[in-house]
Amino acid sequence: MKAGHSLGVPLTAEAIQVLNALPRSGDYVFQWRGERIDDCNTLAFQNAVKAAKVEPLRWHDLRHTWASWAVQSGVSLHELMLLGGWRSFAMVLRYSHFAPHHLARAAAKIRLKLRTKTGTVKRASGKALASH
Repeated sequence: MKAGHSLGVPLTAEAIQVLNALPRSGDYVFQWRGERIDDCNTLAFQNAVKAAKVEPLRWHDLRHTWASWAVQSGVSLHELMLLGGWRSFAMVLRYSHFAPHHLARAAAKIRLKLRTKTGTVKRASGKALASH
């Protein structure tokens, strides 16, 4: 649930295989005493965080991590907005963060081109490119 609305998320075949392999008795993957769990930010979650020694960790941190990993893996911001249920690009940008090496790779895609007096386009290195 997000902002009081159910949010369906498509799963990969691998994720479905992992979930199907989990032992459970009932219709839901995440359940307590046969009832679905729709609030994951509970004392049980905090106890699990403490037991796993990954403090400080909030449920919300996992959403930020997922969004960042998605963008760093090539998911577009529009796709991420739809997958994550955000209603604006401003919110998507707040959640998705790039690692410095991903930004460096993006910057490397931009090539400085210079147009000479003859109309030849050259890279900053001085090598001529095909004229346009």
